[in-house]
Amino acid sequence: MHGTSPHAPGAQESGAATLGAVVRRRCQQIGVTLSDVAIQSSMTRAYLHRLMNGKTANPGVLTLQRLAAALQLPASALFRFFGQGVGPASATAKRHAGLRDPDDGMVFVADVTVPDHTLMTPGEVFRKTWSIQNAGNQIWAGRMLQRLDNDVLLATRSGPGELIPLLNVHIQSLGSQIEVPMTQPGHFADLSVDMKAPEGSGTVASVWRMVDADGHPCFSPQCCLYTVVTVVGW
Repeated sequence: MHGTSPHAPGAQESGAATLGAVVRRRCQQIGVTLSDVAIQSSMTRAYLHRLMNGKTANPGVLTLQRLAAALQLPASALFRFFGQGVGPASATAKRHAGLRDPDDGMVFVADVTVPDHTLMTPGEVFRKTWSIQNAGNQIWAGRMLQRLDNDVLLATRSGPGELIPLLNVHIQSLGSQIEVPMTQPGHFADLSVDMKAPEGSGTVASVWRMVDADGHPCFSPQCCLYTVVTVVGW
């Protein structure tokens, strides 16, 4: 996933991005205007503004799919803003069961910011945000997202016991772990990490996993969150 190796993971939790913030940020990232998005989504700009500001009834699935396509995002990244149960956001995503408790569960929802292979300049600072869902029946409390870059290798196997590295894993981050907000079953959480691209050119990655209050991994090694960027020198 952006949640799975080697692709590696209630109400909106406190600090989670709003739909309006996501749309505006995404417009800046892909270089389009709100008018462009409205046209590509087959809606008026007035309706788009009402939708972004939470001043309209829940839109239809097709409307959100068109909006997601215009923003070049998976539809699940927008579904999460409407309704809190296990629904469209996790309907087609893989559920990872807890290592110690099979009733614990996590689903990767979307890369809210910095999609894979986003172009970066050497030394550029950016904030990576993943959206995940508590897909079990246990409350997430006291958990952390922990950096794994010194312990993992993104590689392919060319023969028995032979691994060929695919990516360098050395994006800098501000700290080696961040707090996972308390998250009720069925609810979503946005997890953000401030990172810095290396000075050299190339494709690089950073890999993270969820651990409990005692530092034990909550899910299998296949359940990791990662970011991949391509650094281009000018």
